Amino acid sequence: MNSSISVIIPALNEEYNLRATILNILTVTHDHFKDYELLIFNDASKDKTGEIANEIAKNNSKIRVIHNKIVKGLGYNYRKGVELAKKDYIVMLPGDNSFPVKSIDMLFKIAGNADIIIPYTRN
Repeated sequence: MNSSISVIIPALNEEYNLRATILNILTVTHDHFKDYELLIFNDASKDKTGEIANEIAKNNSKIRVIHNKIVKGLGYNYRKGVELAKKDYIVMLPGDNSFPVKSIDMLFKIAGNADIIIPYTRN
């Protein structure tokens, strides 16, 4: 079991996907890591993404929410997430629930086998 992971989760107008994304990540995190943190970036969403993120974080001290006042984009959110990350490993998974639990599990399972592991979405 690896020691710890920081998961960066950029979210722009993902009120319908964010809860499922977080649930999928948490479902497998405990199987692979002793400790974790989730960094949810509400990227100036116009919907209820920010409220949902705050609600989720209120119930879990390992979840932090960062609210961007203007849309900053994936690159900024990743760089800022890396800057804020406090754990041994870092991964970015989008808040749109595009990575199934099975894929997240496979990704977490191989953490530490290479310097960089780059997941991607395939249609």
